[in-house]
Amino acid sequence: MRIPVAARFAGAAVPVVRAQTENVSARGLFFYAEVEISEGSKFEFTLTLPPELTLTHGIPMSGTARVVRLEKRLGTKVGVGACIEEYHLGSA
Repeated sequence: MRIPVAARFAGAAVPVVRAQTENVSARGLFFYAEVEISEGSKFEFTLTLPPELTLTHGIPMSGTARVVRLEKRLGTKVGVGACIEEYHLGSA
């Protein structure tokens, strides 16, 4: 499911990476972004689960994740596969 996501990687050249998820589940997420990171990097993320998924209204979700896979792609984008370590639903 394509959902806008904001990811904050500590020490990255760009403080906040904005992307669209290609895939998201309770355990992980995958998105393409223009960012130089390595496997094992931790980051904070925020997104809003859409009404089509929640069957009510958009629900904010934030948490921390760890990069477990990088997928090189033509051009400047890289695929980021991450395992969600902790998340919170609703406004913090």
